[in-house]
Amino acid sequence: MPLLQDTPETPAPPARRRRWIAAAAAALAAGLLSLPLAPGPARPADPVTGDTALAEQARELLGDHPYTALSVALREDGVWRTAGFGEAGGAPVTPDTPFETGSVHKTLTGMLLAELIEEGEIAAGTTLADAFPDTHFADPDLAATTLEELSGHQSGLPSTDPSRALAGLLPLLSRGDPYAGLTAEDVIAAAAAAEVPESPGYGYSNLGVSLLGEAMARLTGTPYQRLLDERVLGPLGMDATVVATAPAEVPDGAAWPHDANGVRVSPWYSAGYAPSGTSTWSTGTDLTRLLDAVADGSAPGAAATEPRFPAGEGTEVGLGWHRSRIGGEEIVWHNGGTGGTRAFVGYAPATGSAVVVTGTTTEFLDSFGMRLLGADVPAAPGSGQGPVLTAVTALLCLAGGLFLLEVGTRRLSGTRLRPAPHRAGTVSASVSALAVLALAHSWGAWALVPPALWTLGAALTAFGITLAAGRWPRLPLTRGHRALGPAVSGLSIAFSLTLACLALWPR
Repeated sequence: MPLLQDTPETPAPPARRRRWIAAAAAALAAGLLSLPLAPGPARPADPVTGDTALAEQARELLGDHPYTALSVALREDGVWRTAGFGEAGGAPVTPDTPFETGSVHKTLTGMLLAELIEEGEIAAGTTLADAFPDTHFADPDLAATTLEELSGHQSGLPSTDPSRALAGLLPLLSRGDPYAGLTAEDVIAAAAAAEVPESPGYGYSNLGVSLLGEAMARLTGTPYQRLLDERVLGPLGMDATVVATAPAEVPDGAAWPHDANGVRVSPWYSAGYAPSGTSTWSTGTDLTRLLDAVADGSAPGAAATEPRFPAGEGTEVGLGWHRSRIGGEEIVWHNGGTGGTRAFVGYAPATGSAVVVTGTTTEFLDSFGMRLLGADVPAAPGSGQGPVLTAVTALLCLAGGLFLLEVGTRRLSGTRLRPAPHRAGTVSASVSALAVLALAHSWGAWALVPPALWTLGAALTAFGITLAAGRWPRLPLTRGHRALGPAVSGLSIAFSLTLACLALWPR
């Protein structure tokens, strides 16, 4: 008799074989069904309107830049040409389509200050202590800050109220509005409690410009919005530029904000932060009027473009407006961004060229606008989604399915390192896997990651759920403490469902 001999392979039990076949079938079905749902970067829908040559130039410069709707206006040799991409409010984008302006609105707040100073209604050296005599500022240096320094971002105030960092985190995660409900009183209280560094220099501050708006309102006895309408917007004929502090006030036909993955997000509404650009909407037509009047000096408060303070290498800031020297070309400009819209306005005094760009995306359009003006700046990448978010996206797509696969193949007897599975844990793991898939779909770096990875994750998750569910009759309800086990699983399920709601809740 030989010492060694071949041993016939023991066939898998029929139940186990059926379980694996069912899991494979579920994975195939999930993969096929998920194909039309696969995420991807935002892309504008047809039609394309306006000047054909400008549209082609814009497409070439934008490359893979993600957006759902875009409006472009370019002035060369004194003539404006426009192009629109995608739809807004069920109609093609045109120069009259309203977009959020974000911080572009700071230029109007700065021009309002320049106009009031020029008319002698506010002194150039007016301080916060002068504007708010009944307010105690914790930092006396801040109380001595002038309104011009607020507009030029020289106050040392933080960008927003630091005490609301946690309160604003949930709206950001759910693509909501981090400024919702904030009033002028909230702005004053946040500034009054702030401490600023000595000789702060340039530090971009939404809080500071918002405080400036309320200071001008207090000094003139006129609400900020009415003051802006009467002194700047009205004379310029910018009738389509509005402050919308509630959903009902959003202009008809507006381009609703979307992120770089094409997910609809909430506009921003805040009366308190409106002077810095929350709640503000405008059109390409209105913004071209603004640039024409600012460039020829006829606009109220046109002196706001004159440089007053250094703002970094090659850049100076006036009252709101920035001036940058790029490759020997001087450009007067400002950008803007909200939760799902980006804007850029600028002009080159030497050549007379000017540009207005507004788009529904979370990727800045500054480089695109500068290049339209002829500035020698690097092309913006297709997305600002970096390697960290790319790695997290891949992990979210695959981790849940891989974990379920491990649960579905874990020994029922268990060990100290690999405890035996149970029903509560299997349900918890399944819900968690589906939640992280939803999170990856909504927040993933889909401008960089192939959408097929999400489809693979969906198939792998279906495979793991089916494999684990096939053992359901043989599993106990829970293991360990009879009350603690289900409670932990319940908390895990609740947390996972909350994540899924944050990712998928319609805005």
